[in-house]
Amino acid sequence: MLIGTLLALFDAQIIVRIMVVALIATLVTGIAIGFRWNGYRVYLGTHAHRTYRRRVDLDSSTQTKQRHTLCAALS
Repeated sequence: MLIGTLLALFDAQIIVRIMVVALIATLVTGIAIGFRWNGYRVYLGTHAHRTYRRRVDLDSSTQTKQRHTLCAALS
């Protein structure tokens, strides 16, 4: 809104104002989605980190079971 106000003060055309605000909204949305997609939600203090850690624990325990099965088959 601040940028829209500044554009209005500088007497920018309405099309330019709309495009600038839309561009900034798109960039902010893209950054937010990027943070969430890459797992940085852990650092943002949301509840989603519990699910992420649980998935990692399940994956590591599954890999451990597979290793034990492989070692038992080879011995």
